[in-house]
Amino acid sequence: MTTFKYDDSKIALEADARIGERHLWAPHVIAIPKSLGLGQYAMFYQSGGLDNDAAAIRVAFSDDLSNWKRSSEKALFEDICVARDPMVIQNGDVWIMYYTRCASREDRRSGVAYRISKNLLDWSAPQMALVLGTETSMFNSGYTESPFVYKSEDWYYLSITSYPIAWNHTQVFRSRSPFDFRTSSLVGSVNVHAAEIIKDAMGNEYFSHAGPGQG
Repeated sequence: MTTFKYDDSKIALEADARIGERHLWAPHVIAIPKSLGLGQYAMFYQSGGLDNDAAAIRVAFSDDLSNWKRSSEKALFEDICVARDPMVIQNGDVWIMYYTRCASREDRRSGVAYRISKNLLDWSAPQMALVLGTETSMFNSGYTESPFVYKSEDWYYLSITSYPIAWNHTQVFRSRSPFDFRTSSLVGSVNVHAAEIIKDAMGNEYFSHAGPGQG
């Protein structure tokens, strides 16, 4: 296991207005195989866009979690409804990226989209992993923020935070497929914000909790 020393004085990556970045939002970092030739870690993030329906998702790579380099000046892709909060898992021989997005330009129900890649650079067209009801229609898919997918035994669990209900209202869905979560598959809710599921060395599983003023 590699050990790193951390401090809070160094900025990992700054927005680059020259390439169209307006901010760096909701970074998600994963370890990646050296065989990809990209580095040891990948950071996916949202960098803004010309309007709410042209939000850019980008990636940078690092060997030490401190020094980061973008793969390209171009975004991986742009998407609608303030597309944001990317998170990536490896599933077999492909990578799956989940992110917050509404159902379509015409249908603004809050949802979670996914794209597939084999190399972390080229991503498929979007498909919807989850779409909520008409009461969740918003310009920014606010009912499905911070999607996080976790596999436990033969089930995939998807957590989303619905800030219009409450800042810390997170719902959890489960499915046998990582691509198909239904509203009927809701298994519960927890009072946390932007939840991630963490498993310790003893096999215990926990929800993380984030956000200002949340303790």
